[in-house]
Amino acid sequence: PARDGGDGEDGKWLDGVVIAGVVAIRPFVAIILEAYGPFEHDLRRRRHLQRHRAAVDQFHLLAAQQPREPEWHIQLGDAQLANGEPVKAVAAYQSALRLRPDMTRALQAIAKALRTAGQLPASVETLRKAIDIAPDDGASWYQLAVAESDLGRNEDAIEKLRRAIALDPDLPGVHTTLASIQFSAGQVAAAEAAMSEALKID
Repeated sequence: PARDGGDGEDGKWLDGVVIAGVVAIRPFVAIILEAYGPFEHDLRRRRHLQRHRAAVDQFHLLAAQQPREPEWHIQLGDAQLANGEPVKAVAAYQSALRLRPDMTRALQAIAKALRTAGQLPASVETLRKAIDIAPDDGASWYQLAVAESDLGRNEDAIEKLRRAIALDPDLPGVHTTLASIQFSAGQVAAAEAAMSEALKID
């Protein structure tokens, strides 16, 4: 049966009950979400690490099965670096380099892992070796510039970034990195020009 005012009043009464219920449980929902947030973040992090751990195991196996194939050692190093193990990654990349001493990709990978491990002088030295082997490889100049910047040598970094751009103007991120370093060095106009180039490429 309808309440005092008929079906329309029933609807209003029901709406009021629902709204009151939502208002009543809102604090509890907020508490649940607040508690779940860190749990969800931790769950995602664990899944992320599990994927990298699985990749490490896979490439360990492939490198053991085909120890003379440098690519598997490179892939193993990449997986270890992504898993937060830069020192182990260096060892894997060095295995590839022993198989192919002129492999600039391996030297670049070693330099990146060394930089991640905070070994900046060793990273710079490794990149110089890569440049000696292939002086026209813009990626080596780019990485060297980043390492120089990390050491506080912004002017040297800018010079090397310009060399990298001259060799390969389409290197991902090179113009943005140049703009960032120029801005840090107080070269605002030059930084704006570099950012403009970055936007054109993107």
